[in-house]
Amino acid sequence: MADGTIGAEPVPNDRTGTGRWWVIASVGALVLAACSSASAPGSSGVSTGATSGSPGATQSSPAATVTAPALDCEGGANARAIWFRAADGTRLYGAIIGSGRVGVVVANDVPHPLCETLTVARFLGGRGNRVLVFDYRDRGNSDASDAPGRLDQDVAGAVDELRSRGVARVILLGSYAGVAAAVVAATEIDPPVDGVIGISPAAVRGQWVEGPFGPIGAFRAAPRLRVPALYITVRSDRYVPLGEARQLCRLTASPDKDLVVIPSGSGGFDTIDFSSYEGRVRDAILSFVRHVAG
Repeated sequence: MADGTIGAEPVPNDRTGTGRWWVIASVGALVLAACSSASAPGSSGVSTGATSGSPGATQSSPAATVTAPALDCEGGANARAIWFRAADGTRLYGAIIGSGRVGVVVANDVPHPLCETLTVARFLGGRGNRVLVFDYRDRGNSDASDAPGRLDQDVAGAVDELRSRGVARVILLGSYAGVAAAVVAATEIDPPVDGVIGISPAAVRGQWVEGPFGPIGAFRAAPRLRVPALYITVRSDRYVPLGEARQLCRLTASPDKDLVVIPSGSGGFDTIDFSSYEGRVRDAILSFVRHVAG
């Protein structure tokens, strides 16, 4: 199906597996992109075969013996700093914002610090969600690791941490390379997470990662991703071509998937803060969260 403009009235999502739209948008604001469940060419990435550790572990992380240092970030006053464990045991530094039975793990772009995720965390945390942001291994305040590329295990550990704190539903929210880590982790975590949101998805293995990326890329993982997925991308993004985002959506095995295309502006988490379409993007994210949270 060719790209088309969404009308000004609410459009119910087509839940028949065709991957159509459900986003409410003003005329010309967001663009409908084809995202069918048909097969697509394989990824240009290859697996390293590295499977050390088990991101599917759901054990509660050990109690921290040292108090985590307070966030040194603008806007972090209401965030509670914590230590928690990745799925392979690496100690990670993070912070929790908000409360509620729905949890959101924010997988930031790599190697950007967790301070850059506070805007999206406050946005979701202020709407009844419990949001966990963190520094990846070997970055920020998190510990070094013998497997520095296993960012998927950091995401899996964040899910375990939220579940140990009583959340009933967990959604992964990634930006750029964080989308790849989230997609891979979502195919490995057991019990499964409830949904994945990927903004400006860097789907090619190792794409835009300053450092190693151990697991397979998002293109290779997507055919095993069966939870609801929402991808958001900017048509003019110079880092992630629209064709790659569309291919990732097609490859995603879930029948409950959508692709939002913003005509212009910055990508990643800037879409909810520094974009002329930020209100519509926020509506899309909140609608998805409500949908998968039941």
